[in-house]
Amino acid sequence: MNQFEFNYHLKRINTKNDSLETIYNFYYGRIIMFIRRKYEGGINIEQDVSQEFFNYLLNLNNLPYVKNPTAWVYTCCDHIALRLLKVERRYCDINENYIACD
Repeated sequence: MNQFEFNYHLKRINTKNDSLETIYNFYYGRIIMFIRRKYEGGINIEQDVSQEFFNYLLNLNNLPYVKNPTAWVYTCCDHIALRLLKVERRYCDINENYIACD
C-alpha cells in the first residue's frame, strides 16, 4: 500500500468501515509476522499487538500525514509490544539481526 492510499484510508477510518477493513486486510498478516520474527522465545503476543494497534487507529485524533506507512505501522507495533511485555513483566529474546522488510 502506497502512502497516498494509506493516508486516504487513515483519514476515513472513523467514517467508513471499508477503510478500516482495507488497512486491516493489508497489514494484519504483516504485523503478525513482524512481531513473531522480532520477539522470539515462545512469547505469543502477536494477536494482542495487532488488536491494540487497530484500536489505536480507531482512537487517533488529528492524524498526521504518514510518509512511510509500513515503517510507521511497524514502529507503532514495536512500541505496543514493548509496552505489553513491560506491563506483563514477561521476558523474551529480541532478534538483534532482524531487519524489517516489507
